[in-house]
Amino acid sequence: MSSFNPMFRTKQPKNKAETKQANVRKTKTEEKTTVRAEDNRKTRSDKKRDVKIPFSEDERQVIKRLSQKNSSTPTSYLGKLLSQALKMKIDYPEVEYNPKGKPYPAKLTSSDMDLLFEYKVMWDCSYKQAAYRIINCCLQYEKGEQL
Repeated sequence: MSSFNPMFRTKQPKNKAETKQANVRKTKTEEKTTVRAEDNRKTRSDKKRDVKIPFSEDERQVIKRLSQKNSSTPTSYLGKLLSQALKMKIDYPEVEYNPKGKPYPAKLTSSDMDLLFEYKVMWDCSYKQAAYRIINCCLQYEKGEQL
């Protein structure tokens, strides 16, 4: 009589390859055809998208100070500032853009992203560059108001 526990069985197979069995639960084709949970989920209607805007060290310090003054984080401050500026629909002056700076994200709603897309098309540039141009103008205004 053989034991149920394999540790106590007297006869052990000499070749370990014989004891190893294939996974019988799923085959490789079944794994590929399963539907993922993320594919069926709906996206939120108020979902915000990130635009990572590169800033120089001096601009980052100004943003940190202004966001602290308004008692918010730099990300939320930039998001509010950018959404307010996009709704004004004024002509923003051209500025020198340096994509090598450290980025700060600005979270925008889908309607604000549509407005930023219009500026992107009008100025023939990227989302980051259009957002930088608008934020830079707003920061100049905020710094002038602060002094």
